[in-house]
Amino acid sequence: MPVDPTTHQRDRFKPRKDKALLLNAGRLMERRENRELDELTAQIASLEKQLEEARAASASTAALSTTTGGSAVKQLQKEVSELKCKLSEAEAERDAATFAKESLERQDSRQGGGGGEGGSKQLQRELEESAKRLKAVEAELESARQEARKLQEQQVRSYAANGRKMDAAERAEYEEAMERVNVRLQTLEEKLAEEEKRTEIERHIERARQATRRAESAEDNLANARALAQTAKSAQKEVTALKKEKEQVEARLIELERTCADLQRALSETQDDLAEEKVLVGRLPREAQQRLGQAEKRHREEEQRLKKQLATITDRCALICQTLQLKEADVATIFTRGDTPLGRDLCKHGLRGIWSAYRDAQDSVVFLKTQVSSLASKVEDLQAQLDEQDHQSLPGSWPGTDDAAAAKAEIDRLKGELHAATLELANEKTRSTELRTQAAAESASLRERIARLEAQCPATPRSESAAPTASSTAQSRLVIERLTKTVEELNKQNAVLRNENTNLLLQLVGAD
Repeated sequence: MPVDPTTHQRDRFKPRKDKALLLNAGRLMERRENRELDELTAQIASLEKQLEEARAASASTAALSTTTGGSAVKQLQKEVSELKCKLSEAEAERDAATFAKESLERQDSRQGGGGGEGGSKQLQRELEESAKRLKAVEAELESARQEARKLQEQQVRSYAANGRKMDAAERAEYEEAMERVNVRLQTLEEKLAEEEKRTEIERHIERARQATRRAESAEDNLANARALAQTAKSAQKEVTALKKEKEQVEARLIELERTCADLQRALSETQDDLAEEKVLVGRLPREAQQRLGQAEKRHREEEQRLKKQLATITDRCALICQTLQLKEADVATIFTRGDTPLGRDLCKHGLRGIWSAYRDAQDSVVFLKTQVSSLASKVEDLQAQLDEQDHQSLPGSWPGTDDAAAAKAEIDRLKGELHAATLELANEKTRSTELRTQAAAESASLRERIARLEAQCPATPRSESAAPTASSTAQSRLVIERLTKTVEELNKQNAVLRNENTNLLLQLVGAD
């Protein structure tokens, strides 16, 4: 609950009465007053009825004044004196009850109208006791009147039966006694009227005290309402600031969505490049294997060709050696006969040409052997590279595989960060939706409560001065407290969202 800024520092920690409790106590007191008023009205009606009956009885006694009697009149006077004693005792009890009531009123006036809950309970108990005593006195008075009426009726019947009249002394004594009774009854009526008037005055005093207390509570409620209005203004400013921050957060979320879309496009492009690199890397072993097979095939063909040439050259060398060991007759025979291979060569080139051809053949054999050995070494190196590639099961030894692996690792890292950013964005959207839903539910519940309170306002019982003001201030206080709590919850949720957005931005900056 916000602190009242108008409250003094020394009065801030004093215990304050609950306004709802005070309102309920005021309603109960008003109902109690209404019940007491109804009871007093019923008592006045019963007393008026008794007064009419007493007047009728006095009229009957006046009618008896024309009759005469001796012992019956004495008996009647004795019974009248007994009734007077009972009436005096009842009046004494009534005076004691009235004195007790007046003492309670003086005690209540000393307490200043706000004597507390204990004093109110004690006053209520004493009022109930005085009401009980008053009812007992009225019952005794009613019984005495009934007995007087019975005696009068008996006297009337006795005089009517005897057929005689009273003498002057008995009639004067009887009239004096009846006059005293009538005076006593008149005094009782006056006292009852005074009691009724005093009760009405007390009721007006109590109502004035209640009105004073309600005015004081209304002033307190007005001060609280002003303080709450100030608090509501500050809360409205905070709500405006929160709306601005919310708009900024939404704009930042839109930027994050755009950034995530750009990252997704870059990721798709990188994945396409990676797929192409993977296809190229997959083709390299097959192409190398094909080139190796072609090189081996050329090596075998060249080896076979060289073997054939070597065999041919060897045969020719043997022939040349044989030719060099021949005699002139044999040489002449060879020159004359040209059907042999050596003869055909000799016919074409002569002996010097054959020797130069032999040396050229030896040089070509040496060159071919050198080429074959270099080609064999190249084939061995290529085979060793292929074996190493098969052993490592990775395309890292081929040209371009290091860049592909680095690109793949970078793409995997960007993909993980993009997935985390997407999850954070979805969570932010979910939280924003929940906040909007919660704010809408809170506003709807507040509108419903305000409508219920406004519907209940006209139904407040018997409260003309302070009840509407108190109910309206209670409604405004409840609404403002609910708004304050809602604003505090929105502030907390906004702080959490701000921290999460900051962390998400830091992660995205690190990813960039």
